[in-house]
Amino acid sequence: MSAAPQHFIDIRDLDASALRRILDTSAEMKRGRAGKSQGEAEAGRPLAGKVLAMIFERPSTRTRVSFDIAMRQMGGETLLLSGADMQSGRGETAADLTHTFYRLQLLTRRRQGVPIQPRRFFELLWQRVLEPGGGSVLLASVGGETVAGAVFLHENGTMIYKYGASEPSGLALHPNHALLWSAIRWACENGYRTFDFGRTAVGHKGLRLFKRGWGTREENLVYATVADEPLGRSAGHFGKVAKSVIQASPVWVCRGAGELLYRYAA
Repeated sequence: MSAAPQHFIDIRDLDASALRRILDTSAEMKRGRAGKSQGEAEAGRPLAGKVLAMIFERPSTRTRVSFDIAMRQMGGETLLLSGADMQSGRGETAADLTHTFYRLQLLTRRRQGVPIQPRRFFELLWQRVLEPGGGSVLLASVGGETVAGAVFLHENGTMIYKYGASEPSGLALHPNHALLWSAIRWACENGYRTFDFGRTAVGHKGLRLFKRGWGTREENLVYATVADEPLGRSAGHFGKVAKSVIQASPVWVCRGAGELLYRYAA
């Protein structure tokens, strides 16, 4: 388990010695780049696999270029978003969850090859959790078209990232980054102390890498299964076959499988 990351949100959060280490490290890294071209990456690429999301409310060419060059030199990547590219907003009606988000979730679950939750599940989620104030849904749109959505749960000072879904045509703009940034900012402004990125299967390396890119700390979760006998290999084989079938079928197959089987597969 890794140590909790140290974030630089407010200069008042750091003492003099920490600020001095930051400045000394920066000076040392700058001296180490003497004689190197701006396009040459650092040895070891210390930020490989990391993405810096830059969200500007006003244009700032010098800042954008400086951060972009620095991230590339460290082996990372950058993502630039502005209000002209994408808008994100909180869902305010049941339809935002049960229709708009449900459509995105159906497309996402089909790509993943797993059954979607029944529509009734989202109707009850709205009625019993989100509408009373226990959660929220955020939607991102480009040119008036909703391309991504996320569902969050709120409890005792913690905001939990529960579901995320997106339209394939909008993935190039990384709308999920914009949604998470909006959610984190809202959580900070409203006094939440913890932002929980939710559980992820150990084998889902892509999603784990995405979450680690936000400076998260992974913790192991232990589960116990109550059954007459251990699950055999046939269960895993059935899951692989079902995944292939759902991915190769129309969306109604994913929807129908969810209505029939989600209670057993969740």
